[in-house]
Amino acid sequence: MKKWTMRILGVLNVLYPVAGIYYTSVIVWWHWHHWGHPPSNEYWLFFSMFFILNLALIALLAYFGVKL
Repeated sequence: MKKWTMRILGVLNVLYPVAGIYYTSVIVWWHWHHWGHPPSNEYWLFFSMFFILNLALIALLAYFGVKL
């Protein structure tokens, strides 16, 4: 591939995590302020695991974007 194509892909891989972190923060804020009743322990476990997995995948994408 040409050098400019790889740079464009790298920049997109670095910009995508910014959008992912913004989306995650909006979802967390929305859930935090719109619960009708206290969430169960299972819900907190699922939510925490999903949040950690989401951040790990975003960080991995950012790392590969910089490496690219």
